[in-house]
Amino acid sequence: MQNVPKNINLSFLLLQDIINKKLAGFIGKSLNGHVVYPELKLENELSPLNDFFKKCKPNTEELIILLLSLVPHIQPNLIDSIVQEYLPNGSDLPEIGGVKGTNHRGTIPTGETALFILAGTDINKRMEVAKYFSPDHFFAKENILYLETVKEGEPRNFTTRVY
Repeated sequence: MQNVPKNINLSFLLLQDIINKKLAGFIGKSLNGHVVYPELKLENELSPLNDFFKKCKPNTEELIILLLSLVPHIQPNLIDSIVQEYLPNGSDLPEIGGVKGTNHRGTIPTGETALFILAGTDINKRMEVAKYFSPDHFFAKENILYLETVKEGEPRNFTTRVY
């Protein structure tokens, strides 16, 4: 088995921390609902993630969206395990979005998931974050990720191009 690059581990720890802070603020276990994004300090290694950083120079919000799109492929239980910490008796949390797949048992992040993690329930911020899903953004232009077409009225899932 091949070792996982350090930067993937560091990135997913960052994502987990951000989701935890957002949910703590949302559910009321924290007095501060505003999340300050810590800086990701990447190791100098040869990896697709480092290549992505060098080429696209994403900001923190773009990195979070990219990592969310990779969750089902790298750490499929991430969102479910975090939500279970805050709702141990079981319950859905519609605000976080996500869908269940046909062959995937974990929560698959959707555009709604990214909007919640990055903007919570702040409508102005959600509209600002939505720009990352526009055809003019480098995610779409470079065919890195996009939102899938789904049945009318349903939130769209991430589809990520794997290099």
